[in-house]
Amino acid sequence: IRLTRAITWEGRQQSSLPERCARAQEQSHSMESSAFATDAFFPFIDGPQVLVEAGCKLGLLPQGGKREEEIKKIFSKNSISMCYIPEPFRGFCRH
Repeated sequence: IRLTRAITWEGRQQSSLPERCARAQEQSHSMESSAFATDAFFPFIDGPQVLVEAGCKLGLLPQGGKREEEIKKIFSKNSISMCYIPEPFRGFCRH
């Protein structure tokens, strides 16, 4: 996999992820084969679905959350290579 782009949202809420993706596309930036990282797990499946639709191929996020297995299946099904950070090392206040 050749990675050439990264999506960032500088600690903002996940709800801003679709806005970031839309803004990048409006400015003619391809997000195909991009990478992402987050300091918190995904509490809902909408965030991972946005990343899949954006064309992400690599991700880094903490383990944990009630929907962890469902989220892992979404990434696996869509050939997104993932690295999971163990729960004791989770980001901001280990939320």
